[in-house]
This record gives sequence, C-alpha cells and structure tokens, in this order.
Amino acid sequence: MADDRSINPKIPLINDSNKRHSHGFMSILSLLVNYLQSDMAKRPRSFRIGVCSVFIVVTFLSLLLSLILIGTVIYLKVAENEVGEADIILIPTPAANDTRTLNTTNVDSNNLQNSYRLINYREMEPYLEQVDTLSGYAPRWTLKAEVYNPDDPEEAKFNTSSYIIIADTKLERDIGLGRSFSKVVLGYGEAFATSSILTVLGITASQGQRLIIHFDFLSSLADAGIISDNSTRADIATQLLESFGLLNNTDTNYTINPNDVLGNTNPDLNVTGLPNITVSSNTTNQILIDAVANLTVIDIPFTVVESIESPEGKWTAALGNVVLVDAKYIKDEIVSTVKGALTQSLSVLNNQTTVDNLINSLESIDIFEYTLYVNIIVKDRIDIYTNDVNHMKISFTHITNQIYNKLGYGHPTEPQLLLAQNMEGIQIMKAFLDNVFMSVIVFLVILSFILIYSLMLGNVEEKTYEYGMLRSLGMKYKTLTEYLLLQCSSFSFPGLVMGLFLSFLLNILGAYAIGRYTALNVSIILHPYAWMTGILIGTLLPLFSVYVPIKRALSATLRDSLDLYHHVITSLTVTILKLEKMGLSPPLLAVSFVLIFMGFLTYYLVPYAFLMQKYEVFLFLLNIILLFMIVGLTFLVHLLQPYLEQLNATIVLYLSYYDRRLGPLVKKNLVGHSSRNWKSSLMVSMSLSFIIFAGVSFNLEGSITTKLLYNSFGGDLYIYQPTSKDTGLAEGDIRNWLDNIYGKNHSDNIKGYTFASGPLDNLPDIGSTAISNICGDPSQSTNIIGVEEHYLDAIYTEYYIPTEKDSDVDFPDISENQPDLIYGLYTDEGLVSYNGDWDYYGITSEKLHTTYKEPSSNLPIKAVIAEGMRDPMSMNTDTAIRFKVTNHDTDVDSLFRGRVRGMATKIPGFYFSSYSYIAYSSTTFVSMDDYKTMVDAVYNGNWPSVLTAGQPEGTTLNIPKYYLIVKLKSGLVKADRDVVANGIRTFFTNDETTLINVGDLVEVANQTVMIMQAFFIVTGIVALVLAFFLLWTNFSANVRENSWEYGVLRSLGLTGKECTRLYIYESTLLTFSAVVLGTTVGISIAVLLSAQFNLFTEMPLDIEFPFAMFFIMVFIALLAAVGGSYYPAKDIEKFEISRIVRGINL
Repeated sequence: MADDRSINPKIPLINDSNKRHSHGFMSILSLLVNYLQSDMAKRPRSFRIGVCSVFIVVTFLSLLLSLILIGTVIYLKVAENEVGEADIILIPTPAANDTRTLNTTNVDSNNLQNSYRLINYREMEPYLEQVDTLSGYAPRWTLKAEVYNPDDPEEAKFNTSSYIIIADTKLERDIGLGRSFSKVVLGYGEAFATSSILTVLGITASQGQRLIIHFDFLSSLADAGIISDNSTRADIATQLLESFGLLNNTDTNYTINPNDVLGNTNPDLNVTGLPNITVSSNTTNQILIDAVANLTVIDIPFTVVESIESPEGKWTAALGNVVLVDAKYIKDEIVSTVKGALTQSLSVLNNQTTVDNLINSLESIDIFEYTLYVNIIVKDRIDIYTNDVNHMKISFTHITNQIYNKLGYGHPTEPQLLLAQNMEGIQIMKAFLDNVFMSVIVFLVILSFILIYSLMLGNVEEKTYEYGMLRSLGMKYKTLTEYLLLQCSSFSFPGLVMGLFLSFLLNILGAYAIGRYTALNVSIILHPYAWMTGILIGTLLPLFSVYVPIKRALSATLRDSLDLYHHVITSLTVTILKLEKMGLSPPLLAVSFVLIFMGFLTYYLVPYAFLMQKYEVFLFLLNIILLFMIVGLTFLVHLLQPYLEQLNATIVLYLSYYDRRLGPLVKKNLVGHSSRNWKSSLMVSMSLSFIIFAGVSFNLEGSITTKLLYNSFGGDLYIYQPTSKDTGLAEGDIRNWLDNIYGKNHSDNIKGYTFASGPLDNLPDIGSTAISNICGDPSQSTNIIGVEEHYLDAIYTEYYIPTEKDSDVDFPDISENQPDLIYGLYTDEGLVSYNGDWDYYGITSEKLHTTYKEPSSNLPIKAVIAEGMRDPMSMNTDTAIRFKVTNHDTDVDSLFRGRVRGMATKIPGFYFSSYSYIAYSSTTFVSMDDYKTMVDAVYNGNWPSVLTAGQPEGTTLNIPKYYLIVKLKSGLVKADRDVVANGIRTFFTNDETTLINVGDLVEVANQTVMIMQAFFIVTGIVALVLAFFLLWTNFSANVRENSWEYGVLRSLGLTGKECTRLYIYESTLLTFSAVVLGTTVGISIAVLLSAQFNLFTEMPLDIEFPFAMFFIMVFIALLAAVGGSYYPAKDIEKFEISRIVRGINL
C-alpha cells in the first residue's frame, strides 16, 4: 500500500504531533538539541559571541556588586583612621554637673567646679564583663607634655609639645584596638612616637635613640581637664592627694625635734637646746601639699621603638604629635621621680614612719583605679556599622543601656560614640558612590540587552528561510518557540556559569585586598546578592531579549520565509491600530506616561526624600533623572547620525587619495545598512556619552572641590577655635613655633600665615553688630572680623575675586586686576577726620545724643565688604557707612562711621558672595587697630578681665584670635605638612579647636577622581567590548545579506582588500560619528550640571576634560569598529567570486 504522504500532500513529512504522542517530550528535546548542535557547528560565531557577552556582563556586574557590598567596611576603616577604633568611650562626668560623691574619693564638689573625675577601671571591670555585647575594654590616660632629644647640644636644644598616651599595650592588642597598628607590646622604657616628632627632633626610630618626656605633672592634669585649670598649684595638689587618699584625715599630732632636723639637714651646724615642736595633722598635710605643689617638672627617658606614620585607628588623628607608652611602666617612672623629691621635702617631719607610709601608699597606687577614660570594643561591630544609620543608632542605644544597667544609671561616666557619629556623616558619601556604581550596573544591563537582542534577532533574520522550511515540514509554532528558547539558553547558561566562577575567583582577590587594607576578616565568598544578581542577569536578560525575535520568527508567512530574495529589511508591515480610531496614539501615550513619571519623580519624590533625610533615595532618584537625560539626549542626537556619517565619509574619503573611488559605495552602504547599524551606533553613542559624562563630571567635581576647599579655608592649614570660648588661640606659642622652632631650619616650607579675630559680637557683653549706610536704613547684622595686614600673603589668591576699590587709595596689585584690598584697611589715605564728633554737622536731636555714645576715633572705620551688599544695602566705595555695636551690660549702642575700602565676591578663608542674600549674614573685614578701637569704645576703656588677663601669653592687642591660616610651599609632601600641623596642634588649649589639613583633603579628592576615572575606563572597556560583539554580529549579517553585491563588485575589478576596506570604512565612520555624538552628549550634560553647581559656588567654570580616558575610549571604540568589520569581510573574501554571486553555502 502506498504511503499516504505521497497521495495526500496535506499530511506533513514531519508529523510533530505523532512524535509527541509516540515518543513524548524527550523525543522533541532530542530533536531540538541535535538541531542546535548542528547549527552551532555550522555557525559557531553567534554562539561564541552570545556566551562571551553573557560571560562578560555576569562577571563584571556580579563582581562589582559583591565588592560594593563587601567594600562597605572601607568606609568604616576611613572613619576609624580619623577618630579611632573605639566604639564607645566612657569619660568621667564633670564634677560641676553632679554633686554625687566620687567613686574613689570624698572630695567636695565645690572644689572641683570645672574638673573631671577619674574613673576606677578596676571597679568597673567586673560589671563590664557581664555585658555580653562587649568584646573588650581598656583604660587610658592622655596627658600633654613636651619632648626633646637628649643628644642635642644644650645650646641647640628645644622642646616640642606632644600628647602622651598611657595605655596597656598588651590588653589593647588582645581586644583588637588598633588592628593595623604595630603588634609590639611595649616594655620598660620603650615608646612609639609619631614621625612628625622624630623629624623635628632628629631622632631615628629602632636604633636605640631616646627622647625625653618633659612634663609638669600638675599642669598636665589641668590641661587634661582632670583638675580645674583656674586652680592654683596648691589647689591642684590638694585635689590630687585627696583623690589618691594620701592626706591624713585623722587628728594625729607629730613631735619634731628641731635639733635633729637641723642636724640632719646640715651636719656641720652645731645647735642644741631648741624646744620640741608639736605639728598637727593639718600642718603635716599642708607640708605634703606644698611638697607636691613644688614638683615642677618630671623628665622620663624612653627609647623609640617604632616611628608611627599614621595612628591607624589606635587614637584619633586630631591629636597630632603623640608618644605612646605602656601604663605598666610609666607609674614606676613617675613614682621613682616623685619619691626622691618627697623624701627630701618631708624630711622636716623627722618621722621616717610617716614618710615611709606615704611613699608606700604612693607605690601601692594602681594607676588603673584612676584612669582618664575607657575605650570599649563591641561585638558584631562590622554588622552594626555597615548597616543603615537607624540600625546603628538602635544597636548602640541597646548596648549603652546594657552597660549602664550593670554600672548603674547614676554612674559618674558618660558614653561618647565618636566613631558612630563619623560613620553617620560618611553615609552621604557612601550613598553617592553606591548610586554611581548602581548606575553603572543599570547602564551595562541596558547595553547587554541591546546586544543579546540584536544577536538573537540577527539569527532569526539569517535563518528565516530555514525556519520556513521547518514549519513547512510540520514543526509547530510551539516547538519553534521552544527551540529559540533553547538556543538562547545554550549561550546564557555557559556564560552564566563561567561568569559566576570567574567573578568568584576575582572576588577572592578583591576581598583579600579589602581585608588587607581594613585588617578585618572579610568573607572571600561572593556576596549572596551578587549570586542572585548574576543569575537573574544571566537568565532573565536573554529571555527578555529573545521575545521580539521569537515574535519575528513566528509572524513571517511561509511564502515570505521561503522567498530566498526576501529580507526583513525590505519587508512591508501593515498594522491596524484601533487606538488611532479612538483618537489615541501609542507613541504619544508612551511619551505622556514618561513625562508624567518624570514630573512626579522630580516634584514629589525628590523633595520628599530630601526633606525626610533619605539621602540614599534622594541620590538614587537624581541618578535616575541623569540616566534618563543621557538616554533621551542620546536618542535625540542619534537622529543626526546619518547626516554626520555622510559628512565624515565625504571628508575622510576625500583625504584618502587611493580609496577616493570607494566614496559612493561607502555612502550607499551607510544608507542601506542604517536600519541594522542604528543599534550599533546607538550602543557606541550611549557608551561614550555615559563614560564621558562620568569622566568630565568627576573631573569637574574634583576641580570644584579643590576650589571650594581653598576658597573656604584660604590656605593649606586652617585652624578654628569656637568663638564661644573666651580665650583665643595660643598666638604667642604658635608664632614662636612657626618662626623660631620649626621655621629656624624650614623657613622655606612656610610661605605665610595670618591670625584673625572672631566676630566682634562674640566678645563678652557685646550683643550685636550691625552695618548700614550712613542714614541707618536699611540695617543688617554683620560679622566684624579683624584681619592682619599681610592677610593676602597667607591665602591662595587664585580664588580671590575683588570687584571694586576705593579710588582715593593707591592699592598695590598682587596680580593683574587684583588690588590688595586689605592694604586699604591699614592706610589713612583719603580719610576725613571728624574730630571725634559723630554728628559733625549737628543735625540730630538732643534725644539721640543721650541714646548713643560718641566714638573715640577721629577717623572712620575702614572696611572691606561683600559685593552682595551693594544693592540691598546701597553701599559702594563712594558712600559712607555706619556701624552700630550694642553693649548688653550697659545697654548702650555705639555708633561708628565707616569707609568702604573695597568690595569682593570672594576672599578665601571667609564667606563673601555677590548674591544679595549675603546682606543678612555678611562678613566685614576691618584692621586689627580699628577692631581694637571699636572694642575700646564699646567697653569705654574698661575691658573685661578675661580679655586682659585671661588671654594666652603673646596675644597681640589683647584681641583673642580664633582663626589661623597657614600657606605652605607648593608641592610639600604629606609628611612635611603633618610636621607643621602636628606642631600647631600641640598648642591647642581645648578639645574643640579644629585643624583642617586642606592639602590632605585635596589629595583625597584628586585620588578619588583618579580612582573613579580608572573605574569608568574599565566600565568603558566592558561596554565597548560589548559594542565590538554587536558590530561583529551586524557586519556579519551585512556581509551575508549583501554577498551578491560583494561578488558583483569583485567581478567588476575590486580586489578583496578593497572590499574589506569598504566595510572597514563603513564601520569606522559609523563608530566615529557615534563617538562624536556620544561625546557631545556626555560633555553637554556634565557642563550643564557643573554650571548649575557653580551658580551656588560662584567659582569660575574651568572645563577639565579627561583626555587620557577619552582617547583610550576612542581608541578602543575604533579598534572595535575595525575588528568588527574586518573579520566578517575576511571570512567571505576566501570564497570564489562565482560561488559568492550564486550564494552557495556562505
């Protein structure tokens, strides 16, 4: 019987339905796998490109995400280096804040008004052991002293100040305080010293050289806040002896034989007959107090074991010069020194038992019963700090509650969480960088989607005829869909597995580097979120990308599929849109939804996130807006791509003499292949626009950051003491250090320094200071600052922007169009004396004469004001001004005439602006002499005692100086900067004084820019590798589709090399045009963003283009263009012309 298939043509040759019923799912799967293997053997390139694409994307993105999540400990390390590794610091409560009895003494709190208790660590230790959330704790002392090199000749010897940290180095090593610090446990007479001290003293570490710690013990206790700094030495000695329980509180009397005392004191003196003297216990205590009070200095030698470049979290970097010694040995040194002095002083008692008891009591003191503060390390600290801020706050609230549950809520200590506070401030920087990295992930996901989509679409278009034959042989739509999904999985699964494996290996290296830097046990396993992200990208991305190709493969009719001369590029699609009849346009509908979304995002979500202080969300939303801008502008400028390609083709081929005849063919190919090439050009444009935007933005932000730092702080070192303090900086000591001690041998390193006063209204009893035009309306408060004559010599004048000068003064120029306005404050040129009469023309009423006090100055106060004062306050250098200063104590306003010597938009070191809002909180510069004149007038010559007697020695004009700006030699290395900074730090009179090392901040900013540029170069390389694969795929399709045309050109006389160059020209021009457009988009958005930022900073906008990164990216892009077209062209070049024309098995 004949086969039914030969009789009935409607019965398919391959009855897929019968196979399913007879053999089931495995038969279909076997068929598809065999077909896929055959296809991969014939066309391996597509498979390799797909595998490589998924492999690269999964590797890079999963590794990046894992390192981002693991690398959060880097922020912790940065904070630890700044403030120390102690999670909680228990400090004694000031005695003035509490009238409770001390835990170790019975000292009257009235005698300790401004002093601090000492902490009995031994008493606290058993209670702290009961807190299960604590990992370790260790006591410490920090005292101020001077150090010197004993090997210096006496005439050349000088001291430098330093902080002495007394700690149990073994205990701190065991609890992990100072993970990256030296693990050496200090022995007897050994010390660590910061390199800045050793550099100044000329001491080399680890060579047996010694330094001498030279400190006044009682003054050091006062400097540390343990004892009131307003007490006399006798008061300090009393408080100290009472704290240690060394005073005799009994009513014991001692009998002294003066004959024995004098005989012991001077054996040659022959005295007899003197009566015995009865001494009470009070007198004995007073003798002991006087003996301790007369102890002036203690010199203790130490051998320098190691030089410390950075504290590495062992202590806060703000201390500057530090010598670290072990607590177990420092007490013996101090007791040994004090013992001899007390023995001699107490010999007058002629009672060896009393002296021995006192010395024994002194030797039996446990220094840890009287510690200054306790450092605490908590458990699970990495999880606490690397989580969000709220989690960190809740955790420390819980831990501190546990501590005081054990110690008692009335315990005379209070916790400090300096590290947690610093980490809270770092969160904004962390959120910013995290969002940058997440933007890169989103960006690469978009590019990967385009690549895989193009790859699958190219396969479908290439095998349209083949799929048509399969369908004509009976393969169902469902089976074809399953095959396309299997084909997608064939490269996504291997790429996913290899990508995760490589990212796992690279993550080990990255985690090792992070762990080495942070000295933490960082997990080398790829982060779970990275695993999940890699799996999702490797599976879902190809599945989403294959949707349109599947739809394209199933939508073609059999007639079109079996038409060998039919191409999708020439197909005509007719779509009936019912929405059009309803008056709705799908494109317009999509655009409207996008605009609504962006509007809601911009006007609702962004302000909400900012107001709620959700900075991570705020920065994330801003990044989304920027990405939308980049993608939107890239699509917009991409409309210019065809015109730019034609222009570039005309120029390039005209300049190429030998290939000029290829011009028409290249232009034709650019037009004919535009529907397929647009994805490649879009991908290159998007890649370059994002990379260039990021590079230019970070360069501009780095430049702006540098300008802002120098403009805000003026010089390389900026020292600020809170103006709430009555006493200013130790001006005399700091000048002596800069001029005579450090400057003696390193004068070239310091280009200038200047002190400035605090605002006039911060002085005692001064309520407010106001500035106005001469008529007094409008009037606004102002900060009157006294500056020195050489102020501009100590600041970076590159950021000094004067706008107007007094025409009556011959100002010297510091550079072109930059007159020295400060000079005008110290000259009387062009001034008119009013003979002390503030109402020179007699136009005011008698009532006003009794309200205001006449100034004592005959000449007006000379001032430099902000440019922003011009319009709202009606001020310029041609109009007189007036100052009004209110004295709260006398309730009298003092009026002063003023003369504007100059106006400026920017004066580094203080806030000046050209915007009118500055009028409400302006800064006004006056000379130190005029500042003193105003103070004299306000106080009527009777200055408060704190200004006359309470200022540090060497304070000029008795005006407290709250600001110091130091300008260093350009290019000075960090070690030399630290020497100067740490030298100044040692003269700080309180813990609230701040020193900002601007040079360090600028270096950090520049290093950050370099690191981010390197990161974006790597990102760009990944993106352009993906673009290379896309170019290769597209040009392979172009060559195959135009193989007949290629054969005709060859038959007409074009050589194979010329045809190859034809495709290379097309690809290069396509890529170069995309590079131009992408670069334009990237620069435009970066400049617009920076220009908007400059509206607030008022700094000149300097475009710092990242040329190195740009040329690397362009080179890689052009290399990808050449490679992506060269290899497909070479593949077809090897075939015979006749075979190419007939299209046989190409």
